[in-house]
Amino acid sequence: VSLTTFPENYLVLNSFHHSMRLSTTSQGLFVNISPELYPIIVDHLPLYATSSTLLALALTNHHISEIVLPLLYSRLRLSDDRTFGHVVRELHVICKPSLSHNIQNPGSPGAVIRRVEEVILSGCLPFLHTLELTIVWGRYYDSGSTLGCGSLTKAFSARLKQSCPRLRCLILRNFGEYCEDVWIGESGILQIRDIARLAIPLSSLPTSLHTLELSPGYIQSTSVSPIFKLNLPCLRSLTLATFSDMDTEQSMAFFERHPSIEHLNIASNGDTGWFSSDLPDRFLPNLLHLTARWAEARLLAPILPQLLSLSIHRSINAQIPYLLRSVIPKGLPLLESLDIGQSASVDNDITAIEGSLWYESKDGTFHQARKRKQSRTVFESFMHSIVRACPNLEELAFHGSLFPLLYFVSIANDLNDLPHLKHLYYEGAEYDIHSDVDESLFASHAKEVADAVPGLVSITNIAKAHPPFLVARVRRNLDGKLSDVEVGKGFGMKVGYEDETFP
Repeated sequence: VSLTTFPENYLVLNSFHHSMRLSTTSQGLFVNISPELYPIIVDHLPLYATSSTLLALALTNHHISEIVLPLLYSRLRLSDDRTFGHVVRELHVICKPSLSHNIQNPGSPGAVIRRVEEVILSGCLPFLHTLELTIVWGRYYDSGSTLGCGSLTKAFSARLKQSCPRLRCLILRNFGEYCEDVWIGESGILQIRDIARLAIPLSSLPTSLHTLELSPGYIQSTSVSPIFKLNLPCLRSLTLATFSDMDTEQSMAFFERHPSIEHLNIASNGDTGWFSSDLPDRFLPNLLHLTARWAEARLLAPILPQLLSLSIHRSINAQIPYLLRSVIPKGLPLLESLDIGQSASVDNDITAIEGSLWYESKDGTFHQARKRKQSRTVFESFMHSIVRACPNLEELAFHGSLFPLLYFVSIANDLNDLPHLKHLYYEGAEYDIHSDVDESLFASHAKEVADAVPGLVSITNIAKAHPPFLVARVRRNLDGKLSDVEVGKGFGMKVGYEDETFP
């Protein structure tokens, strides 16, 4: 088979006793080819030219790319040529514990980690600058003396920088989470030079880090005070989880020493008191992405308009619309991503809780509910306030309450007032990723929501504790009309996580 471009801008596909002549000046002829014919065309391509040809065809338009890109994986060429490893710059591995906890099981995380170590130490990846190893879906226990979710061998840690001299990013998720684990300190990982990004539970840190994610776990309460004594002049991203013993004065001093922070996640901690009620001028001037409880977000109200993404946890009723419309009258016009953590309160006395009884009517008038036990979901005098405060949202998430997916049809008009909205995330307990029946039901409901909100590209159920999540990817015709939805696995929100392989 040969693909040849002629001067008259015609593409000729010659195959044995027949040929097709397609005008490359008209995408319509490509579109008119039945999708069932593409696998046949691929079968007649030379193996060495398959990848490049399909990638070129994928550039034609979205319709063709959705057909041909999956075909890239229909013809795989495996080789042990070591030179192939010289082009690898990043290695991201995600593995799930099998039912067998035997480290000799080839599919176990322990076996996968050992194999990664062998490949790297053999010198196959000399130009690697990023290594990410992620274990998901609960804990895995090595058969050796190390507890927790796995570990790296001392030999690997000692020779890692020698094997990958350009390594500057090391991410180990769900490794050795228990507080009694000592392998991290003994492994030599902390002594690896020039690491700029490190995501790993540990107690002492190199000052060159620009990304720090710390989670001591739930075995015992851990004071955040030692963290606030650090000086990390290059720090751009900070995630702290399950810390306690908050000292507001110490916390404020830490954040004032680190104005370079762009990404801050402090939502999963027991204590409040991260910020004072009176923020200094130019506090966290570079902050673009914030994940925090409502109480902390309220204190940071003066700087919220600069954000690109915002995730607010543990709000009740319409506290979030109150914050974005009443406390911040001009709203958040730059915001591209909003995660709403909300529950409808039915407590006997919420009158003393700021914003708990507030709501906005359709005409833009602010009100206070008269009933002391008044509860309000995101489907009741809620979403029009979000639309007015954050008109440029590209992705929108709801967590904290379980809702049937079809409920979102009732707020389709509000969602359609967000012209850039593409991704919807919600918590729904009615679907299980392991059930074909529920998967079909999810697809049916997602189709109804996607039909009511023509701009949606994906709908994701984030009810599970760990990714991957159940996601419906919306397929539309060239005229934008709904064609179908494809149910599969996916991950979380995207804005602010562009550097994450599994956000």
